[in-house]
Parts: sequence; C-alpha cells; structure tokens
Amino acid sequence: MLSISIVRNELQGRLNALATSLNIPVAWQGVEFKKVTSTYLEAFIILVDTRDSNVAVSRTTLKGSFQVNVWEPRGKGMLNAEQIAQSIVDAFPVLPKTGSVVIEQTPSIDSPLYDAGWVIVPVTIRYRYDKLN
Repeated sequence: MLSISIVRNELQGRLNALATSLNIPVAWQGVEFKKVTSTYLEAFIILVDTRDSNVAVSRTTLKGSFQVNVWEPRGKGMLNAEQIAQSIVDAFPVLPKTGSVVIEQTPSIDSPLYDAGWVIVPVTIRYRYDKLN
C-alpha cells in the first residue's frame, strides 16, 4: 500500500468515527459532496515533506497536515463550531500514539474565515509517518 494511503486511511478513519458520533457529514478530499445547509466538515491532506533518513534510504519520513474545516451557517454564533473544533483536537492527541501515524503537536484551531453565508473554523493537524524501507 502507498504510504500516503496509509496516512489517509488512518486520519480519515479517526475523523469519520468522530463525525459519525456527532452526526455531522464530511466532505472528503476528491469525493463528490452535495453541500448541505447545516454544519459539516471538510477534510483534506496537505503534503509537506518527504525525507530519507540516510543515504541507504532505510527509512522514509512523510510529513504534512490534515486540514479539517468546520463549516457553520452564519448567524448561529461561534459556540457550536468551536465545540466541534475542540472535539477534533481531542480526537487527535499527541500521545499516546494510536497507530502508525504520529501526531506531531497538539492540533491548532485557527481564526475563523468567512464565505458567503458560512463561518469556517480551520483545524490543522500536523502528522508524521515513518516507513521502514
């Protein structure tokens, strides 16, 4: 299996479990999504860096960010979106390591963005995956 597929499966699996428990739909990267009129999540991977640990290429490290945006209809205030964002942070702890993908630091909730009729609260989750070759 491709390394990025392992990363995607693990991170999306964790987010999917949370979204299912909260009954919130998710717009997954590269998957068709019919925009809803209620709160939803948008998730995608941003590839940042691939490094080989030595000349023998015995270990490859993939680093990047798993970006999850909380979309909340405007006019409802920030509380719901911020609570969901905090739930996302809580679902991706730095420790203990819960799989082959390591969360590098506590995820960050960024300042809200605004789109026509929507407030978007971004949550950035930095990850690392070490593959032994």
